[in-house]
Amino acid sequence: MWNKVRKMLGTYKKGHAISFLNHNGQTVSEVIDIANILGAKFSKISSNESYPPVFAAYKQKEERKALNFKTSTCKEYNAPFTVQELTAALNKTRPTSSGPDRIHCNMLKNLSEKSLNVILFLFNRIWTEQCFPALWCKAVVVPIPKPGKDPHNPSHYRPIALTSCLCKLMERIVNTRLVYFLEEIGHLSKFQSGFRCTRGTVDNALMLETAIRDAFITKKHLVSIFFDMDKAYDRAWRYGILRDLSKMGLRGNLPLFITNFLGRRTFNVRVGDVLSDDFPQYEGVPQGSVLSVILFVIKVNEIVQQLPQYVHGYLYVDDFQIHCAGVNMSFIERQLQTAITAITNWCDKNGFVLSAQKTNCVHFCKLRGMHPHPEIFLNGTSIPMVSEAKFLGIILDEKLSFRPHILNLKRKCNKSLNLLKILSNTTWGADFSSLLKIYKALVLSKLDYGCTIYGSARKSLLQILDTIHHQGLRLSSGAFRTSPVQSLYIINKEPALELRRHKIALKYYFKIKSNSEHPMHNKILQPAFGTFYANKKSYIPSFGHRMRSVIQTLNTQNVEIEPKEDGLPPWRGFNIRTIDEFYKLPKSLTSDNVYRQLFYYHRHSSIRILILHLRMDLKRRIMLDPL
Repeated sequence: MWNKVRKMLGTYKKGHAISFLNHNGQTVSEVIDIANILGAKFSKISSNESYPPVFAAYKQKEERKALNFKTSTCKEYNAPFTVQELTAALNKTRPTSSGPDRIHCNMLKNLSEKSLNVILFLFNRIWTEQCFPALWCKAVVVPIPKPGKDPHNPSHYRPIALTSCLCKLMERIVNTRLVYFLEEIGHLSKFQSGFRCTRGTVDNALMLETAIRDAFITKKHLVSIFFDMDKAYDRAWRYGILRDLSKMGLRGNLPLFITNFLGRRTFNVRVGDVLSDDFPQYEGVPQGSVLSVILFVIKVNEIVQQLPQYVHGYLYVDDFQIHCAGVNMSFIERQLQTAITAITNWCDKNGFVLSAQKTNCVHFCKLRGMHPHPEIFLNGTSIPMVSEAKFLGIILDEKLSFRPHILNLKRKCNKSLNLLKILSNTTWGADFSSLLKIYKALVLSKLDYGCTIYGSARKSLLQILDTIHHQGLRLSSGAFRTSPVQSLYIINKEPALELRRHKIALKYYFKIKSNSEHPMHNKILQPAFGTFYANKKSYIPSFGHRMRSVIQTLNTQNVEIEPKEDGLPPWRGFNIRTIDEFYKLPKSLTSDNVYRQLFYYHRHSSIRILILHLRMDLKRRIMLDPL
């Protein structure tokens, strides 16, 4: 967004993102050399050399077992693609950068119906004949520097792959079928919230916040460990992914397409306008492709099942967290150490490496007096104990006051408000509607994220964010600094942050209530320790109790929510007839009377057809039953 503003102001300067790299004690400044160094680095990460010796030996042994996905049985998920699937995938496609074939997503979105049928025919040939295009196995990798790291170190870059947009379109269709199959057979763990329908990052963060609140009210300690998987996507074991698909019973076109998608992949690194040499990607899934996320989720799915009875864990793709609550700290330490041993043993057989340096531990406790922190080891290294940790974008401190998170949120929102200040002081294009949209997109979206969780903080802390909200509304509407706050709400048609948090929390509450399979379903409908919270008013209640009080205030206790229904399989196309006359009449060039006449005409036509059917039915009855 700042780059667009600089372009409008005429101060934008385009240059190479990487000026030089420090490689083997030497400074490299040539662009082609920088691209080749990064390409060699990314290729080495995906090779067998990056795996621990224990897993490398296990991998070599397992890959001798051939996998056979061919079948003579007709599976529904192997049916040819339909026009409805192609149209739905195209509507979900965003205008991302083009891959090696130079075909952009906007080109596909503007194709005629005849051209789309040609693409559908091409996709079905690839699907049924397993003839995967060689160009779809190539990618252009854009190195993105990791935030807060030295940009001159080749190890501090994340490879984002730009693949063919045509391939992404077909991947999206396959991804929809694969996700439906996984949800239908119940393969994914209920504690995995990553990229699943009706699930999100807030689910895992809220489950952890509820566990911490319940530990506080019952005078217990809760120790949580936040793991970091080192180069998780780049080291994902391809044979292991295919083996998991085989164990699920997948056969035919779908697993064969994934086999071709993962095999023989190469890439070039692009720095500025320069491309590196070709480099092979031996293992891993390409970051940036559509299928990569769900394939990684399949591979990492079983890690939660390794935990012992008293240890709980939540997973959002590769963000993994475990915790244990108890009165005795030595009991917690033993349980967590047992869990880590089981997790590392599982990682040794699946190719994942947990980073002991980036993994941290937080001891959540409100008990008075001195309480020694547990000493827990990962791969022989002590896990560092910290007073706060960021989990899925929310900073959790050891007292769960959310003060660090709210102060950090204020700093980020102030930076976004600076952009609004620049636009509001110009004489071009900064009208009321545009400024309000920018405020909602850049600032209000940050305030909304996680508000169901940090909204449990004390009112004195939450009032810090009210000033951000008021300042944004003033800049959007052009109101004076002395304008009353209530008038800002009316002019901008935006409620106060407290009411907005209640609204978002209620929507989230009823969403969970409609889904009986959600892991928080019973915890919000029948929250635990109600008597404890009622007797100890100084303790902040958990989400379920907070929502109960809000619902009682609004007198909406007996609201019936329709349960979530499973959708139709994506491979079963269905047609819905619609009135298509309106597409020919642009709204800007058509009067309201024309639209009104069209509506009346169709209503009149329906009545005429009904009368005609009644007359025919009556005539038939008279002929069958003469007087």
